[in-house]
Amino acid sequence: MAFAIGISFPAGRFHATPWGGHVNEGIPEWPPAPWRLIRAIVAVWKRKLNHHPNLDDIIPRVLSKLATPPSYKLPPAEASHTVHFMPSHANWKPEAPHKAKDQVFDTFIALDPLAEVIAAWPEVTLDGRETQALGEILSRMTYLGRAESLVSVRIADLRDPHLLNCVPLMSSGSSRNSGLRGETVRVMAPDPDTWNLWSHNNDAVKPEPCWNILVETMDLHAQRWSKPPGSREITYVLESSTKRPKIIRRQPSPKTVNFVRYALDAQVLPLITDTVYMAEIARRYLQGIFGSRFSGAVSQVFSGKNSDGKPLQGHGHAFFLPTDEDADMRLEHLTIFSPTGFDPARELKALDLFNTMHSPKTSVDINLLLVGTGDISLGAEVPILSKASRWRSITPFVPVRHYKTRGKKKDTCGYEAFPETVLREELLRHGFQEPVRISPAPRCDLWNHAGKCIGNSAINLSWLQFRRERVFGNGRRGLHPGCGFEIEFNAPVQGPIALGYGCHYGLGLFAPA
Repeated sequence: MAFAIGISFPAGRFHATPWGGHVNEGIPEWPPAPWRLIRAIVAVWKRKLNHHPNLDDIIPRVLSKLATPPSYKLPPAEASHTVHFMPSHANWKPEAPHKAKDQVFDTFIALDPLAEVIAAWPEVTLDGRETQALGEILSRMTYLGRAESLVSVRIADLRDPHLLNCVPLMSSGSSRNSGLRGETVRVMAPDPDTWNLWSHNNDAVKPEPCWNILVETMDLHAQRWSKPPGSREITYVLESSTKRPKIIRRQPSPKTVNFVRYALDAQVLPLITDTVYMAEIARRYLQGIFGSRFSGAVSQVFSGKNSDGKPLQGHGHAFFLPTDEDADMRLEHLTIFSPTGFDPARELKALDLFNTMHSPKTSVDINLLLVGTGDISLGAEVPILSKASRWRSITPFVPVRHYKTRGKKKDTCGYEAFPETVLREELLRHGFQEPVRISPAPRCDLWNHAGKCIGNSAINLSWLQFRRERVFGNGRRGLHPGCGFEIEFNAPVQGPIALGYGCHYGLGLFAPA
């Protein structure tokens, strides 16, 4: 029975760049190189089991046996990648900070997280002590390749060598499994005669033991080695049905993006009492970006109006929701939310370009840092987008209609109960369940991110201290000056909850109590 090692990748990815390649070339290593596997075994031994008794005698014998090239049983896999834009300080300019980005490809092999790569040595046998020692090392190996390549490694059973579908090509031109035909690929493996020698000058850091396989990659580059001493390139044959993964550049599977979230940065951040003004300015900037980007077009999602300029029915367009989440009376976040989602080809491009605006009442610039996007299921860490059964006003609720003293729709609830009546109407109009309790919240008690009420006179605000009318538009509103409530539901309700006049601009906004 062949000795074998099983390697699975719980994250479904193997990140590794072959020797002599660059990460931006987009060519991942596959199969995992024997050279990489042996180095990983030694690294775990020396870092995690260096004081283990008898390993200094056993492991060198094991490595000498495993220096012969293994064969592989490879599961279905394909190459994929992500693209990152990294800040480039060398190209940074104050007038265009968003342009100072370097594009970096992260290429990897994608495979089933439950699949297992089997590396087998058909001619190798280990005795009981050697198997036990190697098993202890493999059980402590947490990654292979780059650190994000999480692995689970074990000693495996391979009773049928014919299952191997990636085998080394012999010097005679035949593969170890003579019936195997397919594509060839070259990977790096230890040279059985020189992997445990030392071929470097005194400038290189000497490891313990002093083996070629343990030399630092930085020293290899500094000494201009074309390939690491102690290694050799092995040609492998991949079975026709297991060809080398090709790079497939494809867009991620489409998902609805319901919210985009920014952190605000300025010398002086706007006050929470200017929430509605701040939201209106953000909307105007974003509409301007969209129009300049798309030849004067108007986004119905951002504007809330159709192509004829008439207001849309319902509340499927964007909510602009500035929030104070550290209870210092200053707005430090802006969440833009749309129940119907943003178009990736248009609205999301405009949102990505939205990086500055001016502050309410002043010409102070506010920088916006994009800190999160996603569908509503990803909003659990955002207080106003989370789920809760109790919600409390953080900006004043202003009824959208007048108190009716006559006619068929006359209000019979009394003027004091009128705001609560309108609040219940608004909850049903926005599609929320009937609440089990609504109670008044006489003032705005700010809560910090840890859910702790501040509750002192400095930041315990009257609802009348807030701006309660839009600056750049009208909208339907009654004469009531605005008030606050606490709402309780039978079961947790998904936020955001923004109701009443100016709800798309941060008025009538609730947060989990």
